[in-house]
Amino acid sequence: MNLLKSIFISSCITLVMAITGYAGWMLYPDENPIAWSGVMLTAGLLLTVITRLMLCKNVARTSAHFPFINFLAAVGVSLVFGARYGIRPEPDVYLDVLRRHGIVPVAA
Repeated sequence: MNLLKSIFISSCITLVMAITGYAGWMLYPDENPIAWSGVMLTAGLLLTVITRLMLCKNVARTSAHFPFINFLAAVGVSLVFGARYGIRPEPDVYLDVLRRHGIVPVAA
């Protein structure tokens, strides 16, 4: 039983790392960054929780922060479904937001 559990945990961590890496890689060149940011948010949260549980010795299995983590995962899933079913702003919307925050300079 321990062997089966260790195989499951190892494959789960590997799969979540692959999904997070692929979502990060597709975030820039794809035409739908909202969907990939939702995938990255959901898979990244799971990866963070599993990594914290594996690295820290005294971690309770129940936490007061789990409702917030579940909320963020639900936001990620809703971003994916929203992007899949029609929420796709034009690229100029992203540039306007970045210009308002001073990340991208305003072209003269």
